[in-house]
Amino acid sequence: FVEAIEVPVGRFPHYRAFGDWNGDGHTDVAIVAAGEDAVDILLGNGTGNLKKVASYTVGVNPHGLDKGDFNEDGYLDLVVSNRTSRDLHILFGNGTGGFEKGFRIRIGQDIIALAVGDFDEDRHADLALVSATSHEIIFLRGDGTGYFQSFTQKGVAQ
Repeated sequence: FVEAIEVPVGRFPHYRAFGDWNGDGHTDVAIVAAGEDAVDILLGNGTGNLKKVASYTVGVNPHGLDKGDFNEDGYLDLVVSNRTSRDLHILFGNGTGGFEKGFRIRIGQDIIALAVGDFDEDRHADLALVSATSHEIIFLRGDGTGYFQSFTQKGVAQ
């Protein structure tokens, strides 16, 4: 093992997503900083070093994080679930390592986990949300423009 490299991030970091946010071919990281209701963006340089370049405020008590190209512009976007404010925040990647605030989706439930995938096989990114409130998986159908259509809920055995 080599010496550890420490990179300062926001308070209570616990969820992360990896991708190439700036298109340089190196792995970058997005980290939920739950203690600051934010997502921190760290850019990698290919040598194991990461540099925090931005922090984006999201909802209250962010808990889940994933990536996908929701508006199909070729740049990775982020989705964040927020437990206390019971909503999602979409951040649209701009290809330079930055993100533009997209929009908020009010869910009204305590989402404890989320995943991105093409669940209806229409070639657009969809969202699957796990609700601690209703004990259901909520599916949000992506339309390829960055918006998500009405959802379907499926019960989960307890």
